[in-house]
Amino acid sequence: MNPWAIAFVGQSLLLQKDPRPGDLRSLLRFTIRGGYAAAHGFGAVLDLLSAINPLIVPGVLRCAFLAAVKLDYGWFLSDAEKEKRLKDHEKAIETEMNKAADWLDGSLPAPEWPAFPFREVAEEGDEHPRYRPSKHADWQAAAIWLKQAKPHFDPSAYTWPSEIVANYRAWTRDANGAGLEDDDRSNHAPREWNEVYFELEARSLTGQSDEALANTLDSLFAGLPDKSCCAGLSTFLLSVDRAYFERGALTASQAVQVRGYLMGRLQQTSLFGWNKDRDELSVKMHLAPALATLCFNDEGFRRSKCYLPASFIERADVFLPSLEAFVKVCTSPYLAIMYLNFMEVAPQAEQVPFVAACAGTWLDRFPDSDRFWIEWEFGQRICSILVTIFQEAPEAFSDVVMPEIERVVSKLVSLGAPHAYELEELLYYGRL
Repeated sequence: MNPWAIAFVGQSLLLQKDPRPGDLRSLLRFTIRGGYAAAHGFGAVLDLLSAINPLIVPGVLRCAFLAAVKLDYGWFLSDAEKEKRLKDHEKAIETEMNKAADWLDGSLPAPEWPAFPFREVAEEGDEHPRYRPSKHADWQAAAIWLKQAKPHFDPSAYTWPSEIVANYRAWTRDANGAGLEDDDRSNHAPREWNEVYFELEARSLTGQSDEALANTLDSLFAGLPDKSCCAGLSTFLLSVDRAYFERGALTASQAVQVRGYLMGRLQQTSLFGWNKDRDELSVKMHLAPALATLCFNDEGFRRSKCYLPASFIERADVFLPSLEAFVKVCTSPYLAIMYLNFMEVAPQAEQVPFVAACAGTWLDRFPDSDRFWIEWEFGQRICSILVTIFQEAPEAFSDVVMPEIERVVSKLVSLGAPHAYELEELLYYGRL
């Protein structure tokens, strides 16, 4: 039972059935006082509020973000000073809430979105931030409210999604530790906020030019510490994939540009440098989700798997050149698993050059490794993929790709990899 959410729904229904002067103001005041518990009621009546007045949704979010700004009192304030500061803060919130209410009534222009405080860093000789009064953003509460509005994350239908992106991008970079070292920000990234905000960013990419898209990506990821970069990359790219594959909101060119940029950005991190040639089936935990998402994989506790269904694989062909280039600079067996998970979803003729190039790269990296080819079953999995494709489209094995395939198969036969001999028979004699 969530009485705050129930009360929010009830207040919203009154707006629909029996609206009276002051009801909108009461709803906004309830948003501020109800905290994140009321947010779930907001999600339940999102369409209702938008039907009454499309401005109510951004009005509620403005007030929720107002309430998310919390006071820090420092270490040396007296009780009287704390009480005065709290009253001043509450009065300022009330003033801004009234501006939002007057905007919804049509008597004032749209107010500014509430500003989230940036982190305070003490300069040499200054007081440490803990010693002086300040403010911080309760990003978990803000994320809960914003998450309830996800069904309306459509910049083509509403203006407020683009406004949130424009107003909170700089704060999001700051909260993720832009300009700091990993040790300074390793456990403080706003994870819940990132999950919903990066999805909103991804949905706002529609229609951007190549230059604008490049600037957006730089503004999101340039200068982030390694761990924050990897976490944000995974969340953002998954949202981009949904926009491209599920909703068709991005062009193939845009989706390729985003993935290519993030591949390059990941290569700039120390985490990538330390793990790209690691001869193990695992990588550092902060890097794993980023590598997995670049290859369309969910990084699970027990086993990773490709999140693209077979019906989407054909649309993924545009990413094969980028993936082929990336595997040449990251020969980690962990990445190889992600690649094979992707290849096995729906093997098809267009993938033959890609499969051959990846297998050739791994052969150069692990030329005589029984552990890689036999124990970890990479040889068997590659052979099974090629057999499946050959049985459906033997013409895909052209003179261009056959030399590399023959080099790989010859080695796998000599190592005794399962299905290698069968693949050799199929390639040369057309039968298993």
